[in-house]
Amino acid sequence: MKFEEINRPGWTEQFWSKVHRARKSECWEWQGARYHGRYGYFKDRVTDPNTNKHITLKAHRYSYLLHFNEIPTGLLVCHHCDNPGCVNPHHLYLGTNQRNVQDAGDRGLIPHKKGTEHGRSKYPEETIEQIFVLRYINKLPLARIAKELEISEGLVCDVLSGRRWQHKHQEWNGKYNR
Repeated sequence: MKFEEINRPGWTEQFWSKVHRARKSECWEWQGARYHGRYGYFKDRVTDPNTNKHITLKAHRYSYLLHFNEIPTGLLVCHHCDNPGCVNPHHLYLGTNQRNVQDAGDRGLIPHKKGTEHGRSKYPEETIEQIFVLRYINKLPLARIAKELEISEGLVCDVLSGRRWQHKHQEWNGKYNR
């Protein structure tokens, strides 16, 4: 998306009227409307020239376009400052969704839930620990463990190899696999 493809007369002045500008190193807070108190939005129902669909133009994306002219298809405008209301172009960078999520995770903005606290966890911790008991104490084959615990053989393999429940793998492997 290019700035000249979406910009309309008067928009730049309207944009700046809703920005509290500070020093270059500080966040420039969006003073206009926000989604759930977070990301500012500048214009509703803008036609995206790449898809010809109506989109809502977020304030930080407009700022990026205003200063750098283009956002390549498939890229996000991300914040170095972790402030969704910031429109300071010096705090913005382009990135993929994967990089944005990775950066947020690295900075502790997305809590990485483990074990039973993970949203997709189906089994209690005791069931997962029982995999190690049945394998290393009772010496059962993987298929039998799966059948006894009523879980998939793939889950048994993933747990024993450390691909799943990694945070407990070392503890349980050391405790039961002697």
